[in-house]
Amino acid sequence: MVKKILFASVLKPCNDTRMYAKMAAPLLSEGYEVHVAGFKTDFFHESKVNFHFINEGNRFSLNRFFAGLRFLTLCFKLNPDLIVVCTHELLFPVLIYKLFRKVKFIYDIQENYFYNIIYTNAFNVFVKRIISEYVKVKELIAVKFVDKIVLAEKCYEQELSYLLKGKDYQIFQNLFLNDKNYPIWEFKEENRNHFVYAGTIAFHYGVENAILFVQHLNQKGQTSKLTIIGYCADEKYRNYLLKKYANFKFIHWIGFDKLVAHSEIINSMLQSHAVLLPYKSNKSTENRIPTKVFECLSLGIPMIANECQIWSEIIKDLNAGLCIDFENYNFEIFNLSSHKIKHIFMWDNHKWKEFILKSV
Repeated sequence: MVKKILFASVLKPCNDTRMYAKMAAPLLSEGYEVHVAGFKTDFFHESKVNFHFINEGNRFSLNRFFAGLRFLTLCFKLNPDLIVVCTHELLFPVLIYKLFRKVKFIYDIQENYFYNIIYTNAFNVFVKRIISEYVKVKELIAVKFVDKIVLAEKCYEQELSYLLKGKDYQIFQNLFLNDKNYPIWEFKEENRNHFVYAGTIAFHYGVENAILFVQHLNQKGQTSKLTIIGYCADEKYRNYLLKKYANFKFIHWIGFDKLVAHSEIINSMLQSHAVLLPYKSNKSTENRIPTKVFECLSLGIPMIANECQIWSEIIKDLNAGLCIDFENYNFEIFNLSSHKIKHIFMWDNHKWKEFILKSV
């Protein structure tokens, strides 16, 4: 009998790069029946992966509240042999399901949710303390019943050691997956001083630092433009950015209030002079290595990163771009090497398939 595997998240789109492209899709070649449940978005119609929408709308909508119930209903309908949960929000629904059906259970920890809640501004001080402690307790209860744990970041071994004691876990870092056969970046004169900020648009990721950086270049006479491509889930912050920067003609916004295909993000990065990584110093991100770093390294795209980040040392050591203080720079002329640089950091499909084979 064909084994059924169900991957699930609440806020990640069904065609998410990690959950779908890196984890789910490669298993089709092994003969599994693969299902992905997640946020409603456009998906790949040619894929043999089965998609299920369990959430849509903004992150504070009732749809999100009922996503767990939809997921639980889906579990009973599909009766999967293995469930891979990619968010803490679906841990309890899986535990409920396990009371009635036998199923293997993997928890893919993509975020340090406790840090994310405590050290960002999504909630006020009182609310964030309650929610973060609830999430921590929920994870502590759930991991007692998981079969295996997957970590998306090596730093989680230390940060989440209280979850990992005595558990079978493996690190599958968000390395680059060149499933679209993207070309290696080459400098083009028409792209000179065209910078790209790509991915999640949020305060702690430094999007305003990217804007002010390019504005500074323009003020110094270096005609520059900035593409901001990605999704901003925080409606309040979206409105703030629109109000403050609507008249900045050098900015081109793509997505912003809606999800953007990963392939569109990569293509924008390839058409830039450099990708900006102006992350602010924040405990929730200080030890993590953004997927964009591995993508840029593998495609040879130069980066300009905030020097306060641990991973800026990788960029320096590999001569893959520049590291500056985005909040205290005082240069008159900006220069960046246009040499082709490539360092391969690729997702290992074979290693992932072996892991799943031993888990089902």
